[in-house]
Amino acid sequence: MDKMLENAGLLIYEHLPPAAIHQQFFSNCSDYLSAFETFHFVHAVKK
Repeated sequence: MDKMLENAGLLIYEHLPPAAIHQQFFSNCSDYLSAFETFHFVHAVKK
């Protein structure tokens, strides 16, 4: 991922793995929703 974004002229500003996504967005849910185990959120910025 790092190399692909770098080749596109971008840098990773923030990376949230599945556990962090769940903690930030789903920890207070009282239903069955949760973060997907294979999804990562990446916030990329121009160099």
